[in-house]
Amino acid sequence: MIVFIKALIFLTTLTLIGIYGLECFVLEPNGTETRIVFKRLNCWARGCLLGLIAATAADLLHRAFDMTGRLSQAIQAIHPLLFITHVGHVWIVRGVLLIVLLLTVGFDRVGLRWLRIVLGMALGVTIALTGHAADHGDFTIHVLMDSIHVMAAGLWVGGLFGLAIVLRGDLKAMSPDIQVRIVHRFSALAGTVLLAVIIGGAFNAYISLPNISALWSTAYGNFLSLKMLAVSLLVAFGAVNRYVVLPRLNNRQGGSRALFAKWIGREVWVALVVLGLTAILCETTPARHAAHIQTDGSTMSS
Repeated sequence: MIVFIKALIFLTTLTLIGIYGLECFVLEPNGTETRIVFKRLNCWARGCLLGLIAATAADLLHRAFDMTGRLSQAIQAIHPLLFITHVGHVWIVRGVLLIVLLLTVGFDRVGLRWLRIVLGMALGVTIALTGHAADHGDFTIHVLMDSIHVMAAGLWVGGLFGLAIVLRGDLKAMSPDIQVRIVHRFSALAGTVLLAVIIGGAFNAYISLPNISALWSTAYGNFLSLKMLAVSLLVAFGAVNRYVVLPRLNNRQGGSRALFAKWIGREVWVALVVLGLTAILCETTPARHAAHIQTDGSTMSS
């Protein structure tokens, strides 16, 4: 259950960052065609905001239940959990961010677009502050790198989800020139943030694994290996879209839009697998921590 909740938190947060990234870096500020896309994306953004509120509430209740063991006591424990614990403080901040974002949904102004992307990035930071990265404190290099990793993944993977939303109908109603510009801008954005995603992920792996053999000798390493394979496949699909399909779209070759949408769909499915594995990793003890626990246990028994 908790893995599903975590996956929903990741999915909604990254999609929000991706949608806001499309608003600021991909869509043109004016034009009837892009305003239609903007309205469609904001409908999905509103749904993601409500979904993230529900998932965060479910996460809160689940943690309270784990602490008390009974539903009635869990409800009573919510107040101290929110106002006394570190995680609760982060959830309060997330709640404030979500309320402000809900109040700005649907307003197509340049200033509000930039406000939404900043607040969306802040939502990404709350994920780092409630995960393994914050085990040694909020103001560490690990939290910084994990925050960068989440924000960059939002612009790339979340933007991919947003582009898939657009491709469900709006792109077909656009002029070919607008289509090509949108796709080119997103492709450039994805290529730019990919390096940050890889660096952040590599740093997290370095912190979480005591040695390379932990990739196949521990449960955390096994899931991390699967995630790396899925990310590699996602990068490969993106490369096909960028270097094989996109040139056909530029040349207006027949069937290029359908082929592009098909490859985007494949990327989306792989990205969903990546998010699912990330949720599992969040609920799995990192291999380095597991090694410390095993060492401490052996020392105490001896």
